[in-house]
Amino acid sequence: MELIFFLLGALLGALGCWLWMRARFFEPLRRETERRAHAEATAQRVPDLESRLAELQSSNTALAAERRVLAEAQTKMLESFRALSSQALQANNQMFLDLADTALAKRQMAIDELVRPLKESLNKVDTKMQELETARVSAYSMLTSQ
Repeated sequence: MELIFFLLGALLGALGCWLWMRARFFEPLRRETERRAHAEATAQRVPDLESRLAELQSSNTALAAERRVLAEAQTKMLESFRALSSQALQANNQMFLDLADTALAKRQMAIDELVRPLKESLNKVDTKMQELETARVSAYSMLTSQ
């Protein structure tokens, strides 16, 4: 029985010793292995990331050039729009003035047409008054000479 207790004690002692050594030696070894595996995985990603960085830098350069081209095109389009809108405004103003002149000329002609009969009547009245005045002067001179 003592032998069983001795063997049981030795077995428990060996198990405790193994657990202690595992915690003391194997756990840091396991952590170091995991850290190295993680470092290797990261190191394997570095070339891919570097090539991706180069692609992004190239793309960024191309986008910057494209942005400059678009800004220049926008400036040119703005200048063209300003010139075209100025021309359109000038043409519109000229058309408005021409239309106003035409309308004014038509109105003047309509007024002349309305006034012409009055003018003719006034001319006739004026002629008649002159004739009457001439006749009156002649009649008055005849009267005064008698």
